[in-house]
Amino acid sequence: MTNPIGPLTPQDEGFNHQIIDTFAVVSQGDLAWTEKVCAMAAARDGSLQLGFGLGKYNNRNVMDAYAGISRGVEQITVRSSRALGADPNTTVIGPIRYEIVEPLHSVRFVLEPNDVQPIAFDCLFEAAFPPAFEDRTHIRSRNRVAAELIRYHQIGRCSGWVEVDGERTELTPETWVSTRDHSWGVRYCVGLPMEGLEPQAGSDAYHFFWTPSYLERGDGTAYGLSSSVCTNRLDYITRFVSELQVGSVNVREVPGFRLELTPFGGIKDSGLGYKEGVQEAMKSFTNLKTYSLPWP
Repeated sequence: MTNPIGPLTPQDEGFNHQIIDTFAVVSQGDLAWTEKVCAMAAARDGSLQLGFGLGKYNNRNVMDAYAGISRGVEQITVRSSRALGADPNTTVIGPIRYEIVEPLHSVRFVLEPNDVQPIAFDCLFEAAFPPAFEDRTHIRSRNRVAAELIRYHQIGRCSGWVEVDGERTELTPETWVSTRDHSWGVRYCVGLPMEGLEPQAGSDAYHFFWTPSYLERGDGTAYGLSSSVCTNRLDYITRFVSELQVGSVNVREVPGFRLELTPFGGIKDSGLGYKEGVQEAMKSFTNLKTYSLPWP
């Protein structure tokens, strides 16, 4: 064929096409095109953590994955890789498996027992909140777009089990929490640096640290407290402050003043109440009552 078409896959039976080709290919030939999922689960007491990631590189004909545990200062990881070949959409690579149980709500990440490392797990993630997108990642190096991708995150609980050195630990929503993300597009730092390109200009400025936090009240209902943003863009800062539906926004660093004496808000499920600060919030939930005692 002078104008070849990608191989047919089971997904091509559906009414979901958005490019004039099959689901085995993507719309552009950039070798950095990547689709990835990352997930983690952690015991609430900090004793054990699970890590999982799977990446699909259509234009490199590769799918790879990792699955591991972290215990104290110890980390144990299993890595695997395969060619996409005639089966580009099955997310199974050796002992590592990723399953969509309920779209945008529940996924399972699995490491089967293997002869590489003495670890295995089967973790079912179930969302506590709807997924949320980051801003689109757009990195330009002079005239070249070096990265263009999108990513959503989700926070929830998990159930299942993990085995380390033959010792099995049960994962329950009461004792473990979990997060996950999903991204796709032209990604930075994929493979070896490309040859024949002008050296990339140094980045002057954008640093971002993000950690998803799952919190619960005493009755088991989930909530969040505040948000943080780290950027040198004033327009981003003002946008986050005005649009984030939370009780407070910290820019670059935590404040050096006493939070219990300052406004904190009570937007949605965040904040300390509609009054200002912890002390006023406590007063708003307190009923005053006067009583008198007779003198002897």
